[in-house]
Amino acid sequence: MGLFPDIQQKVFEEDQEVQKLINGQQLAFDDLRHYEYTERVLKETLRLFTLGPAIGRRTQEDLSFGKYIGVAKDRGSDGGDQKKETSHKP
Repeated sequence: MGLFPDIQQKVFEEDQEVQKLINGQQLAFDDLRHYEYTERVLKETLRLFTLGPAIGRRTQEDLSFGKYIGVAKDRGSDGGDQKKETSHKP
């Protein structure tokens, strides 16, 4: 959120409103329903930066998927650094 100060400010303001609603009490699970904007921000963040398991693989040969060809830059290298490219869908 640091890259988007306006969004960060809205999330902060929503939190301040919820804190007033619960009147100094400890936040309970049912109070989370008041965080509507924050929930949307979190869902959008997870959509853009999908969390998933790390899959470590070693490339042994070039790969092809239909008309796409993946060339092994360094045979035997770790292909795990490609995870962000495959999961980041703006």
